[in-house]
Amino acid sequence: MLIAIPQIFFRNCIAHSDYRRHGKINVEEFEDHLVFINEGAFIPETIEKALEPGYKPPYYRNAFLCNAMVNMYMIDTNSMGIPMIYNIQKVRCFPLPSYDLDVVNRVSVTIHGKVLDKNYTQLLHSKGDMDLKTVFLLDQVQKRKTISKEDYKALKKSELVEGRYPALYVSYKIAEAVGDKAGYVRNKGLDEKILKELMVSALQNGPLKKADIYEAVRHAFPEVLSEEKQYKKLSNLLQKMKNEGIVAVRGRAVHAEWFLINNM
Repeated sequence: MLIAIPQIFFRNCIAHSDYRRHGKINVEEFEDHLVFINEGAFIPETIEKALEPGYKPPYYRNAFLCNAMVNMYMIDTNSMGIPMIYNIQKVRCFPLPSYDLDVVNRVSVTIHGKVLDKNYTQLLHSKGDMDLKTVFLLDQVQKRKTISKEDYKALKKSELVEGRYPALYVSYKIAEAVGDKAGYVRNKGLDEKILKELMVSALQNGPLKKADIYEAVRHAFPEVLSEEKQYKKLSNLLQKMKNEGIVAVRGRAVHAEWFLINNM
């Protein structure tokens, strides 16, 4: 019988808590996720290290308690807890647990109860033989986390991701294979030519401030870009169109308005 993931985490919290801090195990329940907060430093220091094949911790915090819980079959042994949980979620095609180690001497883990990116889910379903490190990196990508350039190059070489580093998303090849071309387009955005046409269409009714142009065409920008980066991309396109003699601007700063030259 497969033990539920929350139960595994709760038992591990009991085994690995730093009781010298006189804290308590907190479980926060939300509509679509659970958060476990436990006192004590994360002994492996990073998740990547904990996932390395053959990893052994430098020490055990509560050796007597852990041995007792192992003998009672309450927790796993040989430091395989995290890889085991990640493999269970991989088989289920679920998002991997998210570890937050930003607070010193405290570990927070979020268990997601819903699909975050259906491309990721479909990819795991169609490519069940991927190694755990690759799955971890793809999970980071779906959560909009920044991965190293070295890891990015490895995923890029395998044609699993696209985008300009660090704004990555599932590749078209994979999206096509798992039947989500629409999701790919939302992430990649429409090409420059179509964006220009949309901007020209918005300006045909008269001059507009840059903020108004952005509102008219923001749906066409890649979803993986932040609003700030989308706005910068718009500014670059407007400048390019100005240099091409398509648009011009009058006024300055927040009062500046863009207009079509052939509409004058």
